[in-house]
Amino acid sequence: MLDEMKILKDLEYTRVWGSKEELKAAKYIQATLKKIGVDSTLEKFKLNDSKVEKVSLEVCKPYKKKYPCKFYKLAGNTTNLIKDIVFVKDISELKKYDVEDKIVLIQGRVRYWKYKELIEAGCKGIVSADGYLFVENNDIDTKELREALQALGKLPIVSCNIKDLYEMVSKGASQIKMTTIQKPFVGSSQNVVAHIKGRSKHHIVLTAHYDSTSLSKGSWDNASGTVGLIKLAEHFSKNKPLHNMTFIWCGAEERGLCGSKAYVKKHKKELGKYDLCINLDMIGSTLGKFLACVTGETKMVDYIDYLSSIKGKACHCYQDVYSSDSTPFADNGIPAVSFGQHNLSTPIHCRFDTMYLMNKETFKDDYQFIEEFVSNMVNAKHIPIERVIPDNMKERLDIYLFRKKAK
Repeated sequence: MLDEMKILKDLEYTRVWGSKEELKAAKYIQATLKKIGVDSTLEKFKLNDSKVEKVSLEVCKPYKKKYPCKFYKLAGNTTNLIKDIVFVKDISELKKYDVEDKIVLIQGRVRYWKYKELIEAGCKGIVSADGYLFVENNDIDTKELREALQALGKLPIVSCNIKDLYEMVSKGASQIKMTTIQKPFVGSSQNVVAHIKGRSKHHIVLTAHYDSTSLSKGSWDNASGTVGLIKLAEHFSKNKPLHNMTFIWCGAEERGLCGSKAYVKKHKKELGKYDLCINLDMIGSTLGKFLACVTGETKMVDYIDYLSSIKGKACHCYQDVYSSDSTPFADNGIPAVSFGQHNLSTPIHCRFDTMYLMNKETFKDDYQFIEEFVSNMVNAKHIPIERVIPDNMKERLDIYLFRKKAK
Protein backbone atom coordinates (compact mmCIF):
# COMPACT_ATOMS: atom_id res chain seq x y z
CA MET A 1 0.00 0.00 0.00
CA LEU A 2 1.30 3.43 -0.94
CA ASP A 3 2.55 5.74 1.82
CA GLU A 4 0.66 9.00 1.35
CA MET A 5 3.04 11.01 3.56
CA LYS A 6 6.05 9.90 1.49
CA ILE A 7 4.34 10.94 -1.74
CA LEU A 8 3.43 14.30 -0.21
CA LYS A 9 7.04 14.77 0.84
CA ASP A 10 8.30 13.79 -2.61
CA LEU A 11 6.05 16.47 -4.15
CA GLU A 12 7.09 19.19 -1.73
CA TYR A 13 8.46 21.65 -4.27
CA THR A 14 7.09 24.51 -6.37
CA ARG A 15 5.30 23.22 -9.49
CA VAL A 16 4.23 26.27 -11.50
CA TRP A 17 2.17 25.71 -14.65
CA GLY A 18 4.23 25.22 -17.78
CA SER A 19 7.49 24.69 -15.88
CA LYS A 20 9.92 21.78 -15.93
CA GLU A 21 8.99 21.20 -12.27
CA GLU A 22 5.34 20.73 -13.21
CA LEU A 23 6.38 18.19 -15.87
CA LYS A 24 8.61 16.47 -13.29
CA ALA A 25 5.59 16.12 -10.98
CA ALA A 26 3.48 14.71 -13.82
CA LYS A 27 6.10 12.06 -14.57
CA TYR A 28 6.36 11.24 -10.86
CA ILE A 29 2.59 10.65 -10.75
CA GLN A 30 2.92 8.36 -13.75
CA ALA A 31 5.77 6.41 -12.16
CA THR A 32 3.77 6.01 -8.93
CA LEU A 33 0.75 4.76 -10.85
CA LYS A 34 2.93 2.27 -12.71
CA LYS A 35 4.06 0.80 -9.36
CA ILE A 36 0.46 -0.09 -8.57
CA GLY A 37 -0.22 -1.48 -12.03
CA VAL A 38 -2.17 1.47 -13.44
CA ASP A 39 -1.20 2.68 -16.91
CA SER A 40 -1.46 6.37 -17.72
CA THR A 41 -0.82 8.82 -20.51
CA LEU A 42 0.35 12.43 -20.68
CA GLU A 43 -2.01 14.69 -22.59
CA LYS A 44 -0.19 17.90 -23.44
CA PHE A 45 -1.98 21.15 -24.15
CA LYS A 46 -0.75 24.58 -25.21
CA LEU A 47 -0.68 27.67 -23.03
CA ASN A 48 0.15 31.25 -23.88
CA ASP A 49 3.08 32.39 -21.78
CA SER A 50 5.61 35.20 -21.72
CA LYS A 51 9.20 35.87 -20.76
CA VAL A 52 9.70 39.04 -18.77
CA GLU A 53 12.54 41.13 -20.21
CA LYS A 54 12.24 44.21 -18.01
CA VAL A 55 9.96 45.39 -15.22
CA SER A 56 10.33 48.36 -12.88
CA LEU A 57 8.24 50.44 -10.52
CA GLU A 58 9.37 53.83 -9.23
CA VAL A 59 7.67 56.59 -7.25
CA CYS A 60 8.55 59.96 -8.81
CA LYS A 61 6.64 62.40 -6.60
CA PRO A 62 6.75 63.66 -3.88
CA TYR A 63 9.76 61.41 -3.24
CA LYS A 64 11.86 59.11 -5.40
CA LYS A 65 12.20 55.41 -4.70
CA LYS A 66 12.31 52.20 -6.71
CA TYR A 67 10.25 49.29 -5.44
CA PRO A 68 10.63 45.57 -6.21
CA CYS A 69 7.80 44.24 -8.36
CA LYS A 70 6.81 41.50 -10.77
CA PHE A 71 5.06 41.80 -14.10
CA TYR A 72 1.63 40.33 -14.66
CA LYS A 73 2.35 37.84 -17.42
CA LEU A 74 0.56 38.53 -20.72
CA ALA A 75 -0.47 42.04 -19.61
CA GLY A 76 0.41 45.12 -21.64
CA ASN A 77 3.88 46.43 -22.43
CA THR A 78 5.00 49.96 -21.66
CA THR A 79 8.30 51.84 -21.31
CA ASN A 80 8.76 54.61 -18.74
CA LEU A 81 5.05 55.23 -18.33
CA ILE A 82 4.74 58.21 -15.97
CA LYS A 83 1.28 58.93 -14.55
CA ASP A 84 -0.39 60.34 -11.47
CA ILE A 85 -1.75 57.63 -9.21
CA VAL A 86 -4.89 56.95 -7.23
CA PHE A 87 -5.21 54.40 -4.44
CA VAL A 88 -8.56 52.65 -4.74
CA LYS A 89 -9.34 51.52 -1.22
CA ASP A 90 -12.66 49.93 -2.11
CA ILE A 91 -12.69 48.46 -5.63
CA SER A 92 -16.45 47.83 -5.34
CA GLU A 93 -16.90 51.63 -5.20
CA LEU A 94 -14.70 52.25 -8.25
CA LYS A 95 -17.14 54.66 -9.90
CA LYS A 96 -16.52 57.13 -7.06
CA TYR A 97 -12.82 57.41 -7.92
CA ASP A 98 -11.27 59.47 -10.71
CA VAL A 99 -9.01 56.97 -12.49
CA GLU A 100 -8.93 58.45 -15.99
CA ASP A 101 -5.37 58.73 -17.36
CA LYS A 102 -3.99 57.48 -14.04
CA ILE A 103 -2.19 54.45 -12.65
CA VAL A 104 -4.41 52.73 -10.08
CA LEU A 105 -3.15 51.08 -6.89
CA ILE A 106 -5.28 48.21 -5.54
CA GLN A 107 -5.06 45.42 -3.00
CA GLY A 108 -5.41 41.86 -4.27
CA ARG A 109 -5.69 40.24 -7.69
CA VAL A 110 -7.03 42.06 -10.73
CA ARG A 111 -10.60 40.74 -11.14
CA TYR A 112 -12.66 40.58 -14.33
CA TRP A 113 -15.51 43.03 -13.79
CA LYS A 114 -13.40 45.68 -12.05
CA TYR A 115 -10.72 45.36 -14.71
CA LYS A 116 -13.43 45.99 -17.31
CA GLU A 117 -14.56 49.09 -15.40
CA LEU A 118 -10.97 50.34 -15.08
CA ILE A 119 -10.42 50.04 -18.82
CA GLU A 120 -13.73 51.75 -19.61
CA ALA A 121 -12.89 54.54 -17.14
CA GLY A 122 -9.61 55.30 -18.95
CA CYS A 123 -7.13 53.82 -16.44
CA LYS A 124 -3.60 53.59 -17.91
CA GLY A 125 -1.96 51.03 -15.61
CA ILE A 126 -2.39 49.02 -12.41
CA VAL A 127 -0.24 48.22 -9.38
CA SER A 128 -1.68 45.37 -7.31
CA ALA A 129 -0.40 44.29 -3.92
CA ASP A 130 -0.59 41.08 -1.89
CA GLY A 131 1.10 39.67 1.18
CA TYR A 132 0.96 40.17 4.93
CA LEU A 133 1.76 43.50 6.50
CA PHE A 134 3.17 42.08 9.74
CA VAL A 135 4.90 38.97 8.36
CA GLU A 136 8.63 39.48 7.86
CA ASN A 137 9.02 38.73 4.18
CA ASN A 138 8.69 40.65 0.95
CA ASP A 139 7.32 37.86 -1.24
CA ILE A 140 5.69 38.84 -4.52
CA ASP A 141 3.60 36.27 -6.36
CA THR A 142 3.93 35.78 -10.11
CA LYS A 143 0.51 36.47 -11.62
CA GLU A 144 -0.93 36.51 -15.10
CA LEU A 145 -3.63 38.35 -16.97
CA ARG A 146 -5.99 35.49 -17.75
CA GLU A 147 -7.55 34.98 -21.15
CA ALA A 148 -10.97 36.42 -20.29
CA LEU A 149 -9.34 39.65 -19.10
CA GLN A 150 -6.94 39.83 -22.05
CA ALA A 151 -9.97 39.96 -24.34
CA LEU A 152 -10.96 43.24 -22.66
CA GLY A 153 -7.61 44.87 -23.41
CA LYS A 154 -4.05 44.74 -22.08
CA LEU A 155 -3.11 47.36 -19.53
CA PRO A 156 0.41 47.31 -18.07
CA ILE A 157 0.16 45.69 -14.62
CA VAL A 158 2.72 44.96 -11.92
CA SER A 159 2.36 43.36 -8.51
CA CYS A 160 4.25 44.33 -5.36
CA ASN A 161 4.32 43.40 -1.70
CA ILE A 162 1.66 44.91 0.56
CA LYS A 163 4.36 46.52 2.75
CA ASP A 164 5.54 48.60 -0.19
CA LEU A 165 2.00 49.62 -1.10
CA TYR A 166 1.52 50.65 2.52
CA GLU A 167 4.65 52.80 2.36
CA MET A 168 3.59 54.44 -0.91
CA VAL A 169 0.17 55.34 0.46
CA SER A 170 1.37 56.45 3.89
CA LYS A 171 4.10 58.65 2.36
CA GLY A 172 1.63 60.25 -0.05
CA ALA A 173 3.04 58.96 -3.34
CA SER A 174 1.36 60.87 -6.15
CA GLN A 175 3.20 59.90 -9.32
CA ILE A 176 4.68 56.62 -10.56
CA LYS A 177 6.92 55.51 -13.43
CA MET A 178 6.39 51.96 -14.76
CA THR A 179 8.18 49.82 -17.30
CA THR A 180 6.80 46.43 -18.31
CA ILE A 181 8.38 44.61 -21.24
CA GLN A 182 7.76 40.95 -21.99
CA LYS A 183 8.05 38.60 -24.96
CA PRO A 184 5.10 36.24 -25.49
CA PHE A 185 5.53 32.61 -26.52
CA VAL A 186 3.44 29.45 -26.65
CA GLY A 187 4.22 27.09 -23.79
CA SER A 188 2.60 23.87 -22.64
CA SER A 189 1.32 21.94 -19.67
CA GLN A 190 -0.05 18.43 -19.38
CA ASN A 191 -2.73 16.28 -17.78
CA VAL A 192 -2.02 12.79 -16.48
CA VAL A 193 -4.91 10.51 -17.49
CA ALA A 194 -5.62 6.94 -16.36
CA HIS A 195 -8.58 4.58 -16.81
CA ILE A 196 -9.98 1.69 -14.81
CA LYS A 197 -12.50 -0.30 -16.80
CA GLY A 198 -15.76 -1.36 -15.20
CA ARG A 199 -18.48 -3.76 -16.31
CA SER A 200 -21.27 -1.30 -17.10
CA LYS A 201 -21.83 1.50 -19.59
CA HIS A 202 -21.70 4.15 -16.85
CA HIS A 203 -18.66 6.35 -16.31
CA ILE A 204 -17.38 8.49 -13.45
CA VAL A 205 -14.52 10.98 -13.84
CA LEU A 206 -12.26 11.94 -10.93
CA THR A 207 -9.98 14.99 -10.91
CA ALA A 208 -7.29 16.76 -8.86
CA HIS A 209 -4.73 19.37 -9.87
CA TYR A 210 -1.04 18.87 -9.15
CA ASP A 211 0.45 22.28 -9.97
CA SER A 212 1.20 25.01 -7.42
CA THR A 213 1.59 28.77 -7.39
CA SER A 214 4.99 30.45 -7.69
CA LEU A 215 5.52 31.08 -3.96
CA SER A 216 4.16 27.78 -2.69
CA LYS A 217 5.36 24.20 -2.38
CA GLY A 218 1.72 23.26 -2.65
CA SER A 219 1.56 20.45 -0.11
CA TRP A 220 -2.01 21.24 0.87
CA ASP A 221 -2.99 22.95 -2.40
CA ASN A 222 -2.96 20.50 -3.99
CA ALA A 223 -0.46 17.69 -3.52
CA SER A 224 -2.99 16.47 -0.95
CA GLY A 225 -5.71 16.01 -3.58
CA THR A 226 -3.14 14.56 -5.98
CA VAL A 227 -2.22 11.90 -3.44
CA GLY A 228 -5.86 11.23 -2.59
CA LEU A 229 -6.56 10.57 -6.26
CA ILE A 230 -3.53 8.24 -6.52
CA LYS A 231 -4.80 6.27 -3.53
CA LEU A 232 -8.25 5.99 -5.10
CA ALA A 233 -6.62 4.62 -8.26
CA GLU A 234 -4.71 2.13 -6.11
CA HIS A 235 -7.87 1.02 -4.30
CA PHE A 236 -9.98 0.54 -7.41
CA SER A 237 -7.20 -1.18 -9.33
CA LYS A 238 -7.41 -3.88 -6.63
CA ASN A 239 -11.18 -3.68 -6.11
CA LYS A 240 -12.63 -3.56 -9.61
CA PRO A 241 -15.60 -1.17 -9.86
CA LEU A 242 -18.92 -1.82 -11.52
CA HIS A 243 -18.71 1.43 -13.50
CA ASN A 244 -15.87 2.81 -15.60
CA MET A 245 -13.52 5.32 -14.01
CA THR A 246 -11.31 8.00 -15.55
CA PHE A 247 -8.70 9.70 -13.37
CA ILE A 248 -7.27 13.07 -14.40
CA TRP A 249 -4.41 14.81 -12.63
CA CYS A 250 -4.84 18.31 -14.05
CA GLY A 251 -2.05 20.69 -14.92
CA ALA A 252 -2.24 24.50 -14.81
CA GLU A 253 -5.27 24.69 -12.52
CA GLU A 254 -3.75 27.70 -10.79
CA ARG A 255 -3.61 29.46 -14.16
CA GLY A 256 -7.42 29.29 -14.37
CA LEU A 257 -8.51 25.63 -14.53
CA CYS A 258 -6.58 25.24 -17.78
CA GLY A 259 -5.97 21.48 -17.51
CA SER A 260 -9.60 20.55 -16.98
CA LYS A 261 -10.71 23.05 -19.61
CA ALA A 262 -8.25 21.49 -22.08
CA TYR A 263 -9.53 18.01 -21.26
CA VAL A 264 -13.22 18.79 -21.81
CA LYS A 265 -12.35 20.58 -25.05
CA LYS A 266 -10.28 17.66 -26.37
CA HIS A 267 -12.79 15.02 -25.25
CA LYS A 268 -15.96 16.94 -26.11
CA LYS A 269 -17.53 13.97 -27.91
CA GLU A 270 -16.96 11.69 -24.90
CA LEU A 271 -18.49 13.93 -22.25
CA GLY A 272 -21.97 12.55 -22.77
CA LYS A 273 -20.92 9.25 -21.21
CA TYR A 274 -19.82 10.80 -17.91
CA ASP A 275 -22.41 10.57 -15.13
CA LEU A 276 -20.52 12.40 -12.37
CA CYS A 277 -17.30 14.33 -11.67
CA ILE A 278 -15.61 13.93 -8.27
CA ASN A 279 -12.85 16.43 -7.53
CA LEU A 280 -10.28 16.53 -4.70
CA ASP A 281 -8.76 19.89 -3.85
CA MET A 282 -7.06 20.39 -0.46
CA ILE A 283 -7.64 17.63 2.10
CA GLY A 284 -5.79 16.31 5.14
CA SER A 285 -4.63 19.54 6.77
CA THR A 286 -4.20 19.64 10.56
CA LEU A 287 -6.73 22.48 10.88
CA GLY A 288 -9.81 23.35 8.88
CA LYS A 289 -13.32 22.08 8.27
CA PHE A 290 -13.99 19.32 5.75
CA LEU A 291 -16.42 20.26 2.99
CA ALA A 292 -18.24 18.97 -0.06
CA CYS A 293 -19.36 21.51 -2.66
CA VAL A 294 -22.01 20.18 -5.05
CA THR A 295 -22.63 21.64 -8.47
CA GLY A 296 -25.69 19.54 -9.10
CA GLU A 297 -29.08 18.72 -7.61
CA THR A 298 -29.78 19.24 -3.91
CA LYS A 299 -30.42 15.50 -3.50
CA MET A 300 -26.65 14.96 -3.78
CA VAL A 301 -26.13 17.50 -0.98
CA ASP A 302 -28.64 15.59 1.15
CA TYR A 303 -27.03 12.25 0.34
CA ILE A 304 -23.54 13.40 1.35
CA ASP A 305 -24.98 15.00 4.48
CA TYR A 306 -26.70 11.72 5.42
CA LEU A 307 -23.53 9.73 4.66
CA SER A 308 -21.45 12.02 6.87
CA SER A 309 -23.91 11.45 9.72
CA ILE A 310 -23.81 7.68 9.23
CA LYS A 311 -20.01 7.75 9.27
CA GLY A 312 -19.72 10.27 12.10
CA LYS A 313 -17.76 12.59 9.82
CA ALA A 314 -18.13 16.35 10.22
CA CYS A 315 -18.74 17.62 6.68
CA HIS A 316 -20.04 20.99 5.57
CA CYS A 317 -21.99 20.09 2.42
CA TYR A 318 -23.56 22.78 0.24
CA GLN A 319 -24.63 23.57 -3.31
CA ASP A 320 -22.47 26.01 -5.27
CA VAL A 321 -19.73 26.34 -7.89
CA TYR A 322 -16.28 25.37 -6.61
CA SER A 323 -13.24 27.17 -7.96
CA SER A 324 -11.46 24.03 -9.09
CA ASP A 325 -11.31 21.42 -11.85
CA SER A 326 -14.85 20.18 -11.26
CA THR A 327 -16.23 23.38 -12.78
CA PRO A 328 -15.49 22.80 -16.51
CA PHE A 329 -17.21 19.40 -16.23
CA ALA A 330 -20.24 20.94 -14.53
CA ASP A 331 -20.31 23.61 -17.22
CA ASN A 332 -20.63 20.77 -19.74
CA GLY A 333 -23.67 19.31 -18.01
CA ILE A 334 -21.91 16.79 -15.74
CA PRO A 335 -22.95 16.95 -12.05
CA ALA A 336 -19.92 17.52 -9.85
CA VAL A 337 -18.79 17.46 -6.25
CA SER A 338 -15.53 18.83 -4.87
CA PHE A 339 -14.14 17.61 -1.57
CA GLY A 340 -11.76 19.87 0.31
CA GLN A 341 -11.04 21.89 3.42
CA HIS A 342 -11.37 25.54 4.40
CA ASN A 343 -9.18 27.04 7.07
CA LEU A 344 -9.17 30.80 7.60
CA SER A 345 -6.04 30.65 9.78
CA THR A 346 -3.90 28.89 7.16
CA PRO A 347 -3.21 30.90 3.98
CA ILE A 348 -2.50 29.23 0.63
CA HIS A 349 -0.65 30.40 -2.48
CA CYS A 350 2.28 31.44 -0.30
CA ARG A 351 5.43 30.13 1.38
CA PHE A 352 3.42 28.67 4.29
CA ASP A 353 1.86 25.85 2.25
CA THR A 354 4.31 23.06 3.10
CA MET A 355 4.25 19.62 4.71
CA TYR A 356 3.99 21.42 8.05
CA LEU A 357 0.27 21.86 7.39
CA MET A 358 -0.40 18.18 6.72
CA ASN A 359 -1.59 15.61 9.26
CA LYS A 360 -1.47 11.86 8.65
CA GLU A 361 -4.56 11.06 10.73
CA THR A 362 -6.63 13.88 9.26
CA PHE A 363 -5.65 12.83 5.77
CA LYS A 364 -6.63 9.23 6.52
CA ASP A 365 -9.98 10.35 7.94
CA ASP A 366 -10.75 12.62 4.96
CA TYR A 367 -9.62 10.02 2.45
CA GLN A 368 -11.67 7.21 3.96
CA PHE A 369 -14.85 9.27 3.74
CA ILE A 370 -14.11 10.18 0.11
CA GLU A 371 -13.34 6.55 -0.71
CA GLU A 372 -16.66 5.49 0.83
CA PHE A 373 -18.57 8.01 -1.29
CA VAL A 374 -16.71 7.07 -4.47
CA SER A 375 -17.26 3.35 -3.80
CA ASN A 376 -20.98 3.91 -3.34
CA MET A 377 -21.16 5.74 -6.67
CA VAL A 378 -18.98 3.47 -8.82
CA ASN A 379 -20.65 0.32 -7.48
CA ALA A 380 -24.24 1.58 -7.43
CA LYS A 381 -26.62 -0.64 -9.39
CA HIS A 382 -28.29 2.60 -10.37
CA ILE A 383 -26.27 5.82 -10.00
CA PRO A 384 -28.58 7.97 -7.83
CA ILE A 385 -27.27 11.31 -9.10
CA GLU A 386 -29.49 12.74 -11.81
CA ARG A 387 -27.43 13.93 -14.77
CA VAL A 388 -28.67 17.50 -14.70
CA ILE A 389 -27.36 20.92 -13.71
CA PRO A 390 -30.15 22.88 -11.94
CA ASP A 391 -31.02 26.36 -13.20
CA ASN A 392 -29.62 28.07 -10.10
CA MET A 393 -26.27 26.33 -10.68
CA LYS A 394 -26.30 27.26 -14.36
CA GLU A 395 -26.63 30.87 -13.27
CA ARG A 396 -23.78 30.46 -10.77
CA LEU A 397 -21.62 28.95 -13.52
CA ASP A 398 -22.42 31.90 -15.78
CA ILE A 399 -21.31 34.28 -13.04
CA TYR A 400 -18.15 32.31 -12.22
CA LEU A 401 -17.14 32.13 -15.89
CA PHE A 402 -17.84 35.86 -16.46
CA ARG A 403 -20.76 35.28 -18.80
CA LYS A 404 -23.03 37.11 -16.42
CA LYS A 405 -22.50 39.71 -13.70
CA ALA A 406 -23.72 38.98 -10.20
CA LYS A 407 -26.61 41.17 -9.12
